Amino acid sequence: VVILSGVGCLLLFSLIVSYARYKGLVGS
Repeated sequence: VVILSGVGCLLLFSLIVSYARYKGLVGS
């Protein structure tokens, strides 16, 4: 359960980071 939660958090974090980078590139 802990490992699954960790993977979920990591996936969500990477999704937010990639989205932020995408928005940053488009904004620039």
